[in-house]
Amino acid sequence: NAEDLLAEIAAEKQWLIKEKKIKKEKPLPEIAEEEKPFDLPEGWAWCRLGDLILQNVGGGTPNKNVAKYWNGDIPWISVKDIQSSIISKAKDYITNVGLENSSTNLIPKGTLIVCTRMGLGKVAFNIIDVAINQDLRALFLSQNVYKKFIYYFYLANSFEGHGVTVKGISIQDLHNTIVALPPLVEQQRIVQRLEELLPLCEGILSGK
Repeated sequence: NAEDLLAEIAAEKQWLIKEKKIKKEKPLPEIAEEEKPFDLPEGWAWCRLGDLILQNVGGGTPNKNVAKYWNGDIPWISVKDIQSSIISKAKDYITNVGLENSSTNLIPKGTLIVCTRMGLGKVAFNIIDVAINQDLRALFLSQNVYKKFIYYFYLANSFEGHGVTVKGISIQDLHNTIVALPPLVEQQRIVQRLEELLPLCEGILSGK
């Protein structure tokens, strides 16, 4: 059940911290009863999104005035590259020198990438290795979570951004987001059903 999954994820995090593969983070606040919007089916559990994330990695932009940082062979993505559920190419490319001399990070393929500033609420998987800019975060999830379930969860949420010039969501607010977590098999069933029904809904809305 979901409680067992959460225990396994917590143990996985402790092992990664011990091996110095990730940094220890401050504990997430307990979920108060008034935060729970509905009763859960048996085997499900309330948690916070941060409970499911092993590592949350940000990005940056190499100096655009330095020519040797750009037009290399490393895809560098921003919000404009997230047009569907899959990221397979980039409009801009950087060099290894640009990667090493900026706060961007190289994100391995198969990672869930979310927009936390410009384009808040957009989410996609990269099927190629990419570097990311400062408006994006790469969420490395436990194997005890079905990535596509979190993809649809993120799409279904209405994230309220804060800020004067650019509306965004902080890492803390992202990690504090409440999740109704099903058992792993149920996560897969939900995704399968969504992927059966969503094309039908899109067809109805488009009049086809």
